[in-house]
Amino acid sequence: MDIVLVIALLQSPALEGEEFVKVLNNIARTSTLPLVAVMPGGGYSERFRDKLEELGIPSFSTPSEGVKALKILYEFSYRREFVNRRKTLGSKSFEALSLT
Repeated sequence: MDIVLVIALLQSPALEGEEFVKVLNNIARTSTLPLVAVMPGGGYSERFRDKLEELGIPSFSTPSEGVKALKILYEFSYRREFVNRRKTLGSKSFEALSLT
């Protein structure tokens, strides 16, 4: 499973917050990959994290929070795939359910 984790320091003069939100929104809308944004910082970054959340893009203030969210997403996807395979196989051997 491929996942995109974007970590941006919006305090950098080279990175404008509004434009960054537009770019991430475009990527999220055109990609099939899950996207999570991390923007460390205080009030300035929080403003743009809130905008991403309004657009349906999960955003966090620390990399560890973003990685935890991706871990949960991966585990959910893995378990869903396991259940789907089990439904497809019916009463066949559990050995055939291996996802590795």
